[in-house]
Amino acid sequence: MNQYALDKLEFQTILEEVGRYAISQKALDRILWTTPSSDINKIRNQLMEVEEGKRILRKTSSIPIGNMQGLQWIEEKLREESSLQIGELSGIAKMQKNAVRLMRFMGEFSYEAPHVSSKATSMEALTTLTDEIDHAIDGE
Repeated sequence: MNQYALDKLEFQTILEEVGRYAISQKALDRILWTTPSSDINKIRNQLMEVEEGKRILRKTSSIPIGNMQGLQWIEEKLREESSLQIGELSGIAKMQKNAVRLMRFMGEFSYEAPHVSSKATSMEALTTLTDEIDHAIDGE
């Protein structure tokens, strides 16, 4: 799609509005770098995921997605092979516990939203990692 058409449609303004709902910097970046697609299969798949998301939201008031703020800094430190502080380790453990909660929640919607729920339930729980972090912090 040419830039003139995107400007007329105020595509960037729409992306910025959607970006207000991003729960992490990484999600915001992905939203802001979204481009229109003419791939009909991709469009159909994304529309199906939106419909499934709507079905979930009709049945429940919210989806248990934990706070993802600050995780980009932890990710950068891990790339640099830097040591993590206790708060950062706690953040990783909390993220993993939130992932398990989300996996359980989405598992309940495997009939109403099979594609969206399969993405969530395919995540790894990493319970051993979470247990090791909790043990290292608490010393138990």
